[in-house]
Amino acid sequence: MILSALTTGLAPAVLLAATSQPTDPQHWHAFIDAWFMAIPMSIARLAPVALLVTAGIGTLFVKRSFVYLGAPDQAWWRDLRLWSIFCLIPYVVIYVWFS
Repeated sequence: MILSALTTGLAPAVLLAATSQPTDPQHWHAFIDAWFMAIPMSIARLAPVALLVTAGIGTLFVKRSFVYLGAPDQAWWRDLRLWSIFCLIPYVVIYVWFS
């Protein structure tokens, strides 16, 4: 039944579009390609770092009562906001280093 659904109807058109050359102007995502190609490479390299930094800063706005929910004490090393920053730092460093 699945095989017959793949050989009739919309499936062949989708498979053909997915396997055609991306440089073809009739390709279904050509407008997205053109939009991304218009973005300077410096902005493209900065955007992921900016998103990671924004996520890290966003964690600092989580309420203290929620961060320590269920913790036996409020030691500094149990602060999940700090752990999120510590976990994001390697991603930012690696991305900046290799970009």
